[in-house]
Amino acid sequence: MRWTAGLLGFLLIGLASAQEAERAIPGDSRIRRVTLYPDRALVTREAKLQVPAGTAAFTVRDLPAGVLGDSVRARLADGTPAKLRGIEVKTYAVSKVVGDRAKVLTADREKLMDQLRAIQDRLAAIATRREFIQSIKAAVAHEASAAILKEKPKIDELKGTAAFIEESLLEIADKSRQAERDKRDGEEKLRLLNDELTHLTGGAPLTKLSVAVTIESPQATAATLEISYMVVGTGWVPFYDIHASVERGEATILYYGQILQATGEDWSGVEMSLSTAHPARSAKMPELRPLAVGPATSKGEFQMAQMTANTLQRNWAQLDGIVKQQNDAVYVRRDLKCLELPIDVFEPQTSSYVFRIKTPETIPSDSSPHKVTIASSTFKCAAERVATPKLSAHVYLKTQLHNTSDFPYMPGDMNIFLENDFIGSAAIEMVSPGERFEIFLGADEGLKVTRRLETRKIEAGTLQKAHYVYSIKVENFKGKPAKLSIIDQLPISRDSDIEVMPDPDLTPPTSKTSEGRLTWELEIEPGKSKEIRLGYRVYYPANKPVHGLE
Repeated sequence: MRWTAGLLGFLLIGLASAQEAERAIPGDSRIRRVTLYPDRALVTREAKLQVPAGTAAFTVRDLPAGVLGDSVRARLADGTPAKLRGIEVKTYAVSKVVGDRAKVLTADREKLMDQLRAIQDRLAAIATRREFIQSIKAAVAHEASAAILKEKPKIDELKGTAAFIEESLLEIADKSRQAERDKRDGEEKLRLLNDELTHLTGGAPLTKLSVAVTIESPQATAATLEISYMVVGTGWVPFYDIHASVERGEATILYYGQILQATGEDWSGVEMSLSTAHPARSAKMPELRPLAVGPATSKGEFQMAQMTANTLQRNWAQLDGIVKQQNDAVYVRRDLKCLELPIDVFEPQTSSYVFRIKTPETIPSDSSPHKVTIASSTFKCAAERVATPKLSAHVYLKTQLHNTSDFPYMPGDMNIFLENDFIGSAAIEMVSPGERFEIFLGADEGLKVTRRLETRKIEAGTLQKAHYVYSIKVENFKGKPAKLSIIDQLPISRDSDIEVMPDPDLTPPTSKTSEGRLTWELEIEPGKSKEIRLGYRVYYPANKPVHGLE
C-alpha cells in the first residue's frame, strides 16, 4: 500500500508542473468508511478515476472546514501502474451551501420565498379590487342622491347594486384574511427553515477544503483513489437499555452508540465503526520531573521552574484520573472472536476497543442525536431486595450480573425497564469482560419499611450521655414470602474521649462492619411484618461538643 501524507501546503514528489496542477480534473468521490471516536471521526472517501498516460492532477472538493489538514492521507488501490507523486490541501470560500440536507433546505427556502411573493401579489390584487368596489359604492351613492332630488329612484335597482357591493366587500375581506393567514404561515416556515440552515452552517461564511493529488502513470488506466482525513464536529457516547425480568430470571442489555454529527457532510450508507480510543490524547507517557528543593533566597528562575514542573505533574495526575475508567480498567482479551451480533469486535490496541457495525449506516450532518445498535446481550439475574430506611422508605430491587461477553461496557447512562415498565435511569461504570456488576431495578412496591425515633434523651453531667432508640418495621403486602436485607448503622467514635455503646435490646444484626454498618437478613411471610430495634448510647465530656449522634 502506497500512502502519501498530506500537509497544509503543497507537497510534491516528482516533477509536476504548475500548468499540470492547473489542469486538475475534478474527481467525484463518495464516503465509504467512517471510524468514529469520542470527539472526532476518521473519514475515508473513494473516487473512481480515469488516469491518462503521463502526469495529471485530480481534485476532490467540498470537504468540510473541520478537516484537520495535517491528517489528510491518500493512496491508490493495489493493482494499478499509476503512482502518487504529490498532494495539496487548500481552503476556499463557497457562496452556496454544500451538503445534502443544506441543499434541500436552500431549495425549500427559495420555494417559500416565491410563495410569499405570490401571496404579496394576491394581497395587492385584493387591495386593488377593494378600491374598485369602494369607487363603485361612492359613485352609486352619488347617483342615488341626485336621483332622489330630481325624480323617484328605482328601489329594486338600488337594492341589487347594494347587495352586489356588500357581497363583493365580504368576499374581498374573506380572501384578504386567508391571504394574511397564508402569509403568516409562510413566514413562520421560513423562520424555522432559516434557523435550521443557520444551525447547519454556523451562521458564518462557509469554507471548504479541496485535496489535489498528482498522479503519474506510464499508460492510460482506471484507478481507485482513497482519501482519508480526521474531522471534528462529531463524536459518540455509549448508552444502554436494560430489560430485566424477575419472573424469568434474566436481563437483556442493549448496547447503543449515540452519535452527534455536525461536520457539514452527510454520511450515507457508510461502513461505520465506533472506537473507544482518544486520538487527541498524547500517546507518550508523561515524564516524572525532579522534585527539587532549594534555598528560599528569591522568587527567581528556580521557583518559577519548580512551580511549572509541579503544575505539569498535577495536570497529568488529574488527566490520568479522568481517563482511568476508559483506559486502565479495560480487561484485555487475546481470543476475541467475531460475535453473532450487530457488531464485530476487534482490538487495534490493548487500551481501546473498536465496534464495527455490520450494516451500512446513514448519519446526516444535522447536530441531532442518532442511535446505532452495537450489541444485545442476555444475562442470568437473580433479584435481591435491600432497604436503607434511614435514607429511604422504599425497598429496592438489586441484581448482580456477570459480563460474559467479549467486550467491555463503557461508562454511560442507562434506561432501566422491569417487566417491560420503565422505572428510571442510572449510570453504569466501566465493566470489563468477565467482571461482575450491580444494577438497581427500582422499588418493590409490595414491601414497606418505616423507621421511627422512639427515644432521644440527653443526660447532662461532667460525662454526658446521649441515648437513641429507633424502631424499624418491615411489612410484606405481597402474595408470597419475601427475603430482604435491611441496612442501618451505629455511630463510631474516632476520639478516645467519646464512647459508643449499643443498647442491650438491639436486634442482633446478621453482619456488622468496623465502620458501624449493620445488616439484617429477613424473611417475611405474606401479610406479615417484622420489627427491628436499633439503640445506642454515646458518652462524651460536657466540654467537648459532638456531632453525628443521629
